[in-house]
Amino acid sequence: MSKKMKFLWCPVCMVHTYHQESEDGWLCVNEDHDLFLQKRSDPWIEKYRANDKMLAVSLKEAEG
Repeated sequence: MSKKMKFLWCPVCMVHTYHQESEDGWLCVNEDHDLFLQKRSDPWIEKYRANDKMLAVSLKEAEG
């Protein structure tokens, strides 16, 4: 069974990229996502990290 994929905006990578469906939401599959997450210093990124959403984007966020 293949996993579902969507082409969505990633707020960490700042580009539209593919996301894979998981139990937690939509996971960005951009190979540089982790690097961007570590290097970003935007004020909202701390909240993003604190909410334990390091990789997953919720369906509500993905469609918004």
